[in-house]
Amino acid sequence: MVNCKDRPEYFFIHGSVKKDMMNKTAVITGAAGGIGKAAALHFAQAGWQTALCCRQRTQELEALAARIRCQYGTACLTFTGDMGSWEDSRAFCDMALKAFGHADVLINNAGISYIGLLTDMQPEDWRALMSSNLDSVFNCCRHIIPSMVSRKEGRIINV
Repeated sequence: MVNCKDRPEYFFIHGSVKKDMMNKTAVITGAAGGIGKAAALHFAQAGWQTALCCRQRTQELEALAARIRCQYGTACLTFTGDMGSWEDSRAFCDMALKAFGHADVLINNAGISYIGLLTDMQPEDWRALMSSNLDSVFNCCRHIIPSMVSRKEGRIINV
């Protein structure tokens, strides 16, 4: 029989922090709501530092960061920018790496959807979709992976 205290999910549910979880960093895109917000809260509850970004929902992101700092007492950085942009993604990732020194987990959650028929989609709609959903993943991975490789440690989750 496995004791629940030996299971990782126990520490997320009950808010305890294992020693090996201290000084861990999660970098999360698309963190203002939905899966990204839930992931940020999940890692913060476990004692992780978080670097969060969104493209437009700055107020929601700042409210989330304030909640994380207050409720869990963990460091939380925010950035507003388009992760489909090489420059914005570099600025976000550089900010996180400079502040925390490393990234243990990168969660590529930023993305948009198109509602409608493909035959109605315009080329600029397609480009925006690909930029947000694919370019953002490439950009953030490209900026974060070197630090993970140098530490021989790190995980990437693409949503």
